[in-house]
Amino acid sequence: LLSGNNINTNNIVHAVVEIEFPTSVPKLNGPKNLKEGNKLFEKGDYDRAAMHLWRAVLMQEQNKDKYTVDDCFGKFMQCFSIQGKTADGFVYIAQESIGRAQYPMAKMYLNQALAMDPDHSDGNLLKDQLEAMGIYADDNNDSSTNKRRRTITSNTNNDQDDDDDDDLFLEKTPAELYEMASTHFAERNYEKCADVFEISCVRSQMQLSPSCANAVYCRNMIIDWGFNGTQFDADMKRIEQIAIDEIEQFRSSDDKNSFEWSRAMSTHPHMMLSYPLRNSTLKRYVAESAAFTEDISQRIVGRGEIKPLPADLPYTHDHQSYVQTFVKDKTKLRIGFVASGFNSKAVLYLSHDMFRFFDTTKFEVHIFSLGAPDSPQFIKFGMRGVDWRKRVKANVDVFHDVQRFQNNHIELARYIRKRDIHILMEWDGYARQGDRAQGLFALRPAPIQIWHQEYLGTSGAQFVDYLFTDIVTSPPHLAELYVEKLIYLPNHFFSKGH
Repeated sequence: LLSGNNINTNNIVHAVVEIEFPTSVPKLNGPKNLKEGNKLFEKGDYDRAAMHLWRAVLMQEQNKDKYTVDDCFGKFMQCFSIQGKTADGFVYIAQESIGRAQYPMAKMYLNQALAMDPDHSDGNLLKDQLEAMGIYADDNNDSSTNKRRRTITSNTNNDQDDDDDDDLFLEKTPAELYEMASTHFAERNYEKCADVFEISCVRSQMQLSPSCANAVYCRNMIIDWGFNGTQFDADMKRIEQIAIDEIEQFRSSDDKNSFEWSRAMSTHPHMMLSYPLRNSTLKRYVAESAAFTEDISQRIVGRGEIKPLPADLPYTHDHQSYVQTFVKDKTKLRIGFVASGFNSKAVLYLSHDMFRFFDTTKFEVHIFSLGAPDSPQFIKFGMRGVDWRKRVKANVDVFHDVQRFQNNHIELARYIRKRDIHILMEWDGYARQGDRAQGLFALRPAPIQIWHQEYLGTSGAQFVDYLFTDIVTSPPHLAELYVEKLIYLPNHFFSKGH
């Protein structure tokens, strides 16, 4: 990228100086920095947390088996956004990228910072210094008054695509472009990831289906539907064809109730649910493939090796013995709710009041929370003193903080089974990958398992017995598309306390 420019990067004066706080954590120990960063984040010490989390980001490549980039990068950015200083975070990354001669990345993050705050003093100082050295060239030779305006290119055919991007794409394989687009997606840069996923798809001659499907989803995120919706129509045909091809390629079946999937389909169930397809059965197959691989995907170790399940899993249950126990002993029903969002999430905002209405003479209510509580500072300033998690705790029998099992569905299943839960409800559906209890229901920790609230379609799973819904969300004439028995609520599928 820089050949022939004779740039001496030692002359660059960094606009943002990292403050070195006293710490006993070694700089080059990724897992320890991640742990320290998370601990400081929970204490509300966001500046020091950001320093440790960024070190964890830099060391992730050497610790692929211990944590992912998403484990640390998202919370790193939250250290700034929770203080209303998101642009500072982008400038921080831009500076760090320059220090590693990653100039296109530096430019991208600097653009995002200045798009949020065109007058950001440190960002503009860094930009001016890079421009003076020929690294940061204006794309359109704007006048000084327009110099700091962000240029967004959201179409792969746009003649104003960044030259740097063209250089980056030139030698990339479809798989490498997929990884690049996934990074943009994690950063919520949907314009960029829509383009890169599409280039990956086309370069693979439409064979890399995850790229082809994700390009459609990202275009929908930015409402890029083409002239008179022609792009949207073409995208829906693409999604249908991907599904038809992958059903034939990855699914084997002897009869209606006996089937196997060699891998999950490329379109995510939540994405598929929103598409107005001519063949709705395809949505069921996408969910079915995700369900079949739920547990298996959590047991993959090393280079594709699948760790075997313990001999006692999945659990089996004698339903008749439960019935006899209730009739004879008048036992309370133990109901469990498992989710990642028992904090300031929209689902809990709407639903936290429902726990006040359980008849305590008949029901014993347990919460299994995989998500972290909100920090005291966020509750005080962001929530104005309102703690929904605390409200839930006050109205249930037992609140289990099970964060330690977030990525261990086997131990989580054992933990829940020991509590002898009769009915277990899951609130996340297929959302919140990496945070939810992925693979848990496949191990059958409870005799009756129900999905509720987050996902409106069929789970496609043989381990989900019931689905709470309503007649508008799941019209009775479409019941054959569901594998679960449908429990119709009288007004609305969502349990709202407002």
